[in-house]
Amino acid sequence: MGEISNNVLAALLIVAILVTSVGIWTLSRIPTAIYTGAATGVTNLTVESLASIRLIRNVSDFGQGLPNPSTTLDLWSNATNTNGFNNGSEGNGTNYGSGTHVYPFVVENDGNDDTTCVKVSGSDASTFIGGKDPVFQVAAHDNETGSCHTNLHTEWQNVSGSEVTVCEELHTEQGGGGANTIRLHWHIGLPYDATPTTHSNTITVSAYGSC
Repeated sequence: MGEISNNVLAALLIVAILVTSVGIWTLSRIPTAIYTGAATGVTNLTVESLASIRLIRNVSDFGQGLPNPSTTLDLWSNATNTNGFNNGSEGNGTNYGSGTHVYPFVVENDGNDDTTCVKVSGSDASTFIGGKDPVFQVAAHDNETGSCHTNLHTEWQNVSGSEVTVCEELHTEQGGGGANTIRLHWHIGLPYDATPTTHSNTITVSAYGSC
């Protein structure tokens, strides 16, 4: 084979350099995928306010006994009673004490409205008890300290078909730090001439978003 001239070698070298350069340039133009480490999105939920209560205890049984002759006999769900009627008790929703007692209602805020207004209604004294100048009243007390954080009505109020407010803002369990219950106590003024029968009164306890 004849010898390759220097000019031919030089020409081949130049061609090789050009081919290599074109190959490198072509590879550099190939697109590559880009990946990130995170992506974000949003989930929405709108929770509405719910004013709701439940009665942990909803029976106050004064039992049976005798009226006073000629005068009115006062009976209380939070005091000692006479003439055979059950004594009152301050027991809460889980502490019923011992013996037979007349217990208060216990109202619990089981909604998510931290300013739940609580009202009470029922038959008035004349319808419930009858006789001469009967009395039927309600008063509210915290069952757990601080449960009602605005205007707890501890004074005695007459019960009737028209609602009376017993707590203007009853805490939720979370809002009250676990304190979200009140007691409803009852006062009966039993006339001497009340009809001898079992007297019963259906009480309605209602919850509102505001008073």
